[in-house]
Order: sequence, then C-alpha cells, then structure tokens
Amino acid sequence: MKKHTLKESSLAYLPSSSNFVRTLTEACMRTVIRKVGNSRGIIIPAAFIATCGFGDEVEIAVSGSKLIIQAAQANRRGWLDGYDPSADVDAFAALPQDDLGEEWSW
Repeated sequence: MKKHTLKESSLAYLPSSSNFVRTLTEACMRTVIRKVGNSRGIIIPAAFIATCGFGDEVEIAVSGSKLIIQAAQANRRGWLDGYDPSADVDAFAALPQDDLGEEWSW
C-alpha cells in the first residue's frame, strides 16, 4: 500500500546541477496526517513549496471543510498604494492660533 501518491497534470523537469527542479502548475497529492507533539502535521513536497512561493511562514485558513495554505503576505502590504499626499487635509487648521507671539513658560 502506497502512502503517498501524486497526480501529475503539468510537470516540467529542469536540470539543476546534480538534482532536478520541478515546476508544478496543477497537482494533487494524498498524504498521511502525522502526530507532531500535541498537534498534527503533513509533509509538503519541495516542488509544491517552490511553486507556491512559500517562505518560512504561511497563512492557513479554513473554508468549509477545506484547509487553505498560501504564502504569507507582508504586513501592511499595499496600504499606501494609490496614496496621494496632496489630498491630505491639514488636521490642525481648525485649532486656534496663539496670538501672543511669546514662548510659553510652565
């Protein structure tokens, strides 16, 4: 009985020194869920990790009965896209001005 099976729908093999690099466009794999301490885990093949662009961190979400794993996005990525500083409103414009012209003493 095989524990791991891989259905290949589009694999390209590129020679890279002494080993091969796989580029996946679509693949499906059945694997075993293993005990890792008090939790459970799976082994993700290197070809899947390379294709998905995973670094040291991933984002995991649950959608119905599916577990979705995707590459972690940088915090606050894209927050300033389309920002136009000329459209800013002066936040202090409505405050009264000090007409005395002298330094404050505490």
